[in-house]
Amino acid sequence: MEELAIVFVHGGSHGSWCWDDVIAQMKCMGRKGPLIALDVPGCGAKRDRRSEPLTLAAIAAELNAEVSSRVTGSALLVGHSMAGILLPFMVALARAQYSEACFLAACIPRVGESVADTLGTGTQGMDPDKVGWPVPLSDDPIAMYKAMFGPDMTQKQLDWVIEQAKRDDWPRSAATEPVDRAGFPRKTRTSYIATQRDPILPLVWQGRFAERIGAKLLYLIDTPHEPFITHPTELAELIHQICSHVGGLDAFNAKLGITA
Repeated sequence: MEELAIVFVHGGSHGSWCWDDVIAQMKCMGRKGPLIALDVPGCGAKRDRRSEPLTLAAIAAELNAEVSSRVTGSALLVGHSMAGILLPFMVALARAQYSEACFLAACIPRVGESVADTLGTGTQGMDPDKVGWPVPLSDDPIAMYKAMFGPDMTQKQLDWVIEQAKRDDWPRSAATEPVDRAGFPRKTRTSYIATQRDPILPLVWQGRFAERIGAKLLYLIDTPHEPFITHPTELAELIHQICSHVGGLDAFNAKLGITA
């Protein structure tokens, strides 16, 4: 029997490139099932795509078509950060295609609100109803990239991520489109990986997001927002455990020395 496929969806200012080290680690662990990293239009291998008119449903349909062309059985769907608004559409449009949706440090707006509504325009702590930003939006974009992505990275890693991020751009309509999770089936197994030292989405907000999406399993990983770059081995091990449902949260946290 073929191993469960794992499908990865990147967040904002990223492309499928961000999953390379995690996929390499999972292969080193002996994983034989399909490991598929997708690109949202405007990002990664699709940087030349004119993507502004695309809705979340249209993006989801495009990515689902790519998955169905490469996977015969069901898959674990993993989405990071801004992909939190996309995964429910993907599952709703292809319920039989995904056995589980796993949200990694993912932004989950209230139904009827957008990512832009959720983040707001001020810095963190200015408005208790908004996530806020780690530095003012008026700052140089590079300063924002460093604040969001830089913790725990080597200078080489940070330089590479910034260079890639400058070239990747989700459809801007996706950030402003109000989300609708009416078609997201509650019977779908749903998990959330919270990054404990996240400079973009504070842990308290990730807890709210996990609750909003109806996550039945909450995993903690002691990393900043970009564990696929800074801690690919730990993330690969956790995703493997989620995929096989072996050990679970307590076993993984014990290995990392994390206490509740």
